Amino acid sequence: MQIDRFERHLDPSSIQSGDVVIGTLPIHLAADICQKGAKFYFLSVNVRAEQRGTELTCEQLVEQGCSIEAFYIQKL
Repeated sequence: MQIDRFERHLDPSSIQSGDVVIGTLPIHLAADICQKGAKFYFLSVNVRAEQRGTELTCEQLVEQGCSIEAFYIQKL
């Protein structure tokens, strides 16, 4: 997979139909992205309470069974 760019803070106005967004986003931003016709893949991580707010290493992500899952989110 080719990554065109990495964003520390995503500006939803820069997303276009056909784009692919991978990451952890607040649900309202994920819904905005899906509404624009982009695909959204969520980085699903089982974070322990003591790990919240910290950067996890690649090894920790693998140990905790992280995965990238496709979601379509629609605001009602």
